[in-house]
Amino acid sequence: MLYSARFCPPQRDRKVTLERYRLQAVALTDPGLVRALNEDAVAVDTEHAFALVADGMGGHNAGDLASRLTRETLCERLPVKIEHFRAGARQPRPHQFAEQLIQEANRAIYDTAQTTPSCTGMGTTLALWLMHDDQAAFLHIGDSRIYCLRQGCLQQ
Repeated sequence: MLYSARFCPPQRDRKVTLERYRLQAVALTDPGLVRALNEDAVAVDTEHAFALVADGMGGHNAGDLASRLTRETLCERLPVKIEHFRAGARQPRPHQFAEQLIQEANRAIYDTAQTTPSCTGMGTTLALWLMHDDQAAFLHIGDSRIYCLRQGCLQQ
């Protein structure tokens, strides 16, 4: 499994906290022009400050199931980990437990593919944004992208 994580500290002399900003999120998916089945799974949790999109691998078996398994694993487990962290637990850091949970989702996909012949070869991409205090973590697998809209400019 290949993934990358990018950490964006706040700009100098600017502390970014959820208390200072109102988080607004919008999610929309579309199957595109090639496939009839939408294999996207999207989640936005403004209370726990994370958002994700998992895009099942088109042309492979059960991409829609792989993306749903990823979303379900992360949406079930991330809020619990975030609440523990907010309550004072300092290890692991949010990006570290997000990486651990991505590995759990990967294991769920792999196990399902091994036990269900129609799911052999299934997979998904993932783009995950996680905010805590003055840091944002961006984690992604595959070719899903994360963009930042700042002052009317959209940047990858």
